Amino acid sequence: MTMSLNDVRYELALANRIIAHEGVLDGFGHVSVRHPDRSGTLSLGAVAQSELIEPSDLLEFTLDSEPVTSPRERCMANG
Repeated sequence: MTMSLNDVRYELALANRIIAHEGVLDGFGHVSVRHPDRSGTLSLGAVAQSELIEPSDLLEFTLDSEPVTSPRERCMANG
């Protein structure tokens, strides 16, 4: 069963918060996940500290760490 992108983003934000709460990550750590439909990209929180990440804070990157959409473009697209 493939998860929707919204479900993946929610689970990733939750994972970041849990491991930050448990002290597994410091301010420089992160959790990432492959895009459910495009295996050549991944999502990770690049905006906030792990314990504060919301699904809307997650950005998509290529496997070479190039942003798929810049944070500014994403902000403008979301309104």
